[in-house]
Amino acid sequence: MMLKLAFKNIRRSFSDFWIYFLTVAMGVSIFYIFNSIKNVDQVLTLMNWQRFSLKNVGDAISVISFFIAGVMAFLMVYANNFLLKRRAKELGTYLLLGMENRRVAQMIFFETLLIGLCACVAGLIFGVFISQAMVLLIIRFFNIQNAMFHFFISQNGIFFSIGAFVVMFILILIWNVIRSYRFRIISLMRLREKNEKLVNVGKVWEVLLFFIGLGILSYGYYLIHRSGFMVLFGTDFSMSILFGTIGTILVFRGLAAAFLRMIKHFSGYYKNLNLFFIRQIAKNIRGAYFSMAIISILILFGMGSLIAGTAISNEWNHYKKSLSSFDLSIEAALTENENNRKEFSLDKLLQSQGIDLKKETKEYMELRKYIDSDQTNMDVFPFLQEPLTKFGESRLTRLGHMSVVMIPYSDYVSAQKLKGENILPLKKGEVLVLNEVEGATKQLQEKTGQMLHLSGKEYRLATVGPIGMQNSSEEEVLYFILQDEELAHRKVNRRVLNINYLRPEDDERFACSPRFYESENLKTQESLIEKLEKIDDGKNFNFVFSISRQEILQDQKGMQFMMMVITAFIGLIFIFFTAALLAMQQLSMQEADLKAYGVLQTLGASEKQIRGVLFKQISFYFLIPLVVGIIHTFFGIHAFLEMMMGVMGSGLFSGLRAALVMGGTVCVIYTLYFIVTYTMLRRGIEKMQ
Repeated sequence: MMLKLAFKNIRRSFSDFWIYFLTVAMGVSIFYIFNSIKNVDQVLTLMNWQRFSLKNVGDAISVISFFIAGVMAFLMVYANNFLLKRRAKELGTYLLLGMENRRVAQMIFFETLLIGLCACVAGLIFGVFISQAMVLLIIRFFNIQNAMFHFFISQNGIFFSIGAFVVMFILILIWNVIRSYRFRIISLMRLREKNEKLVNVGKVWEVLLFFIGLGILSYGYYLIHRSGFMVLFGTDFSMSILFGTIGTILVFRGLAAAFLRMIKHFSGYYKNLNLFFIRQIAKNIRGAYFSMAIISILILFGMGSLIAGTAISNEWNHYKKSLSSFDLSIEAALTENENNRKEFSLDKLLQSQGIDLKKETKEYMELRKYIDSDQTNMDVFPFLQEPLTKFGESRLTRLGHMSVVMIPYSDYVSAQKLKGENILPLKKGEVLVLNEVEGATKQLQEKTGQMLHLSGKEYRLATVGPIGMQNSSEEEVLYFILQDEELAHRKVNRRVLNINYLRPEDDERFACSPRFYESENLKTQESLIEKLEKIDDGKNFNFVFSISRQEILQDQKGMQFMMMVITAFIGLIFIFFTAALLAMQQLSMQEADLKAYGVLQTLGASEKQIRGVLFKQISFYFLIPLVVGIIHTFFGIHAFLEMMMGVMGSGLFSGLRAALVMGGTVCVIYTLYFIVTYTMLRRGIEKMQ
């Protein structure tokens, strides 16, 4: 009987259950979409590194999901309490008619169970369809050729999503049953009229609190700008979070009074229903100021995660491009053998082992590196001893402690020709410096034309150019390019072999299959390295390392994909979380709002006017915390992008582009909840007529 009654209640009052249903369904779908990534290899033919990247992302998502599950559990409890509050009079009526608390508990149990099952099924269906788009994005991101895509369902994603939400539902069911046994008729009848408790401090003090909050918030912005993100556990960073939180709460506490004080001076204050609209907004802000403050802070975390992740992902391409100038770089350190240092060549060594680079590769060049172990970069450029900015200390210090590395100009020219890039001129008595660490490069350019003390001689700094003399996993390098005769008396310390493979257009065997092209180049690379490792006896040379363009790009792609997915997962959950909270906050005030709009109807306001005021009221209620959250995000992301300038060399453009893309995502989620909220309140007003 209770099951039948619960089913009828859901059908009759589905509008009351709609927000709860939507919240659970969207949570399940987001959980499924991201937890299904790990199993995409079931429908796609992937290379080992691609499969490894997806596995790493899947493992990371699984761990983060436990934290997200806690956030979702809080949201579901909040949604559940909101639902009970909306149905308080209905439940009180059941008790008034003689139904026992035990029966009410059974009815709520079945209602929660039914709506939860329906929401889980709807969320999984929606998630399964959206996850197909995720597969297509993976195909495009990893540039998977000839992908045989078909409909994909992840059993792991289904089990994980259902398992997480079953645990949440069990906790909610237990909470509802315990709470239903404590129901009292009088408390249920008054429950819908209760909002956040507010201590009345007077209008003047409220305005004062608003401006005090602005001052504290401004100081928090100043601290985050001064300290940035690099010192996450520093005093400034911690205090900026504290001041930002306190300032936000105080701003919302006094916003209603300050808003009324300022708006009264506008000529349109008494026009049409503006007075009613402004009073409604002020009442709602005053009644839910703490929740709105917390929501605006959560918007910072949500939008900040989305924008930061996308910006880092976009910048990774620029960051790694200069480190992968050639298809393959092999570096060897030479021993102290005098003849060996003069005559040794990696090209000749490989020829002696039966490998002809002219046949196996398209083009190659050999680079000589002269290292002065008695002089460091900071001896030449003293500014490298000091942190340039709050973000650049670690990179500049590491760069400054490195030994001076000199390269002959002829080798520089050969490397630039192999890359197809411009060659910077160099006159006698000059030195060319190659560097791409953003903070250092700017300082180096300012020293153009000055004399530098390098290995016991004076040279005029001609100009500063980009690095790219070899493939590398690190960007913190500084090369000094000198005329060949300046280095003729020195001993070569290291040799680097830079190679570009045959392209598909160079060999008809490669034209039909890009995979065959990649596999053949991989065989060539493995053969070269195997030969060098075999003959590395430590007498003539020591094999240092080899790194290919493909390895660098694979590493970059894997990290880029992980950053995008994890930040999108966290960011979307927070944005969805805040939108749901705003909707439920507005709907929880429905009882008082309906009374106010009922008075408008009695006074003769038209239906069009009432709908217009309602639309503006909900719009402002959604926009105010969103605008404050966006302002928080602006200052936070500004500091973050400044940090990116120090770490990756750029970031502003990527940050702006990311902000636009993620701003659209936020608008879609907020618009969905706005429409649901407006529709439910409008129907409530229509029922009164």
